[in-house]
Amino acid sequence: MSSNTWIPIQPPWKDPAKIGLAIFAAFVFQLVILAGLSGKGLVPRITSERVRFIVIPIDPRDMMRGEYIILGYEFSRLPNDDSMLDEGMQSYKNQSLNGNMKNVLVYVTLKFNIKENIYKGIYFSSTPPKSGRYIKGKLKAYNIIEYGIESFYVQEGKGRIYEEAIREKKLVAEVYLAPDGSAQMKQVHLIDDSKVND
Repeated sequence: MSSNTWIPIQPPWKDPAKIGLAIFAAFVFQLVILAGLSGKGLVPRITSERVRFIVIPIDPRDMMRGEYIILGYEFSRLPNDDSMLDEGMQSYKNQSLNGNMKNVLVYVTLKFNIKENIYKGIYFSSTPPKSGRYIKGKLKAYNIIEYGIESFYVQEGKGRIYEEAIREKKLVAEVYLAPDGSAQMKQVHLIDDSKVND
């Protein structure tokens, strides 16, 4: 018998070893995707500190959107006081008032109020502050700033509790704040620190 016996090569879709390898590779790929998606949400929380902001009433007066409450903050709009704005923000403020603004980055310097155990926005700039804690948002038309923490899921039947607390300025938002100023909502509390919802 010749040692040069020809063995037919099977196409990849008929080779059990290659099929098994392809299935394994697809499984690993899915795990990597899932880990990336969950990691995208976890990394900011791991590298962040928790901060608290007072929630204020905003327009429109209906603060419910289905199962979510709409949250506003005292730094959700550019202030009228130009001394709280750097030159870049003063320029953008005029453009924004005319409705000609699309997603300009805003960096709001925060100051801790130890008496109320909350942070307040004290200065709005077009570049990140060199020191201190700050939150990053996007300036929209009419001087509105969005930070990605403007809505919060509520349990059925609790919407009116939240609305009333917001109107009385007795609701605090607890937020994960990353070193780069990006924020993620954690939960909200009544002003007396008893939790409305975890």
